[in-house]
Order: sequence, then structure tokens, then C-alpha cells
Amino acid sequence: MVCRHNAICRLGLGTDEPTLAAVMGRPLTDAERRSYTHVDSPTRDRARIRSLPWLPGRFQGITLGRNVFLAIEQPDDGTSGLIAHELVHVEQWADRRVFGFLGWYLADFLRNLRIERHWMRAYRAVEAEREARRRTQAWVLTRR
Repeated sequence: MVCRHNAICRLGLGTDEPTLAAVMGRPLTDAERRSYTHVDSPTRDRARIRSLPWLPGRFQGITLGRNVFLAIEQPDDGTSGLIAHELVHVEQWADRRVFGFLGWYLADFLRNLRIERHWMRAYRAVEAEREARRRTQAWVLTRR
């Protein structure tokens, strides 16, 4: 089927009549739920994986609340380091709630930007990102 609705096409849904699952995002598969044990069970229950092929710059994924937006499709067998990383952010959002997470993340980013004077170095120094990288690296080591 040809996609005639530009907004829907840009979301990567690709049909005239997107399914409810495509619009709402998919839950983690059973394999993913068994694999991503570095985050708690409620996080694995609430997370939704969505496609967003036009993320800015070098970003491959972004998390807003329980929604993980991925620029490139990832395997759904529980082996994706990117999904593992973004699930840590789903947990952070749940722990701090919307304004708590946004305030924490943005304040840390701005503080780091003032120190680093470089956008990407400031981003990499954000505590939420460092925690997600640490926990993802530990998860990778348990899989070997």
C-alpha cells in the first residue's frame, strides 16, 4: 500500500491506515523481556519501541517517558545494545517523573556545556547518559 499521508510517512508507519500497534509502539518481545534484566520488570512492561527514522545528527535513539524512538530498526531478540541503553532512560523517566527527569537532565547538560564548551562532550558527560552507558556495558558483559 502506498503512503499518502506525509505525517504518517515521516513517522515511519508507511501505510494509509496504520495499525494501533504501529501508532502506540510495540511492547518488548518475550526474548527482550528475558534479556534486558539490567532494568526492572515494570520498566520492561511499560517500554514501547517506536520507529523515528529522522532523528537529528548522529543520534540513533531517544527516549521520552516510556517511548523509545529508534532511527534504525533493531533486532527484537534481546541483543540490541541501543535498546538496552534506552531502557535505562525509560527507568530514569519513571523514577524521576517528567519534570524531575527533564530538570535533572537539562541542568546537567547546561552545566557541562558551560564547562566543556562543546555540545557533544557536554551531552556525553550528562549523568543520565553516563549511567545508561555504565549499565549497558555491565549488561553486555553478563551476556558473554
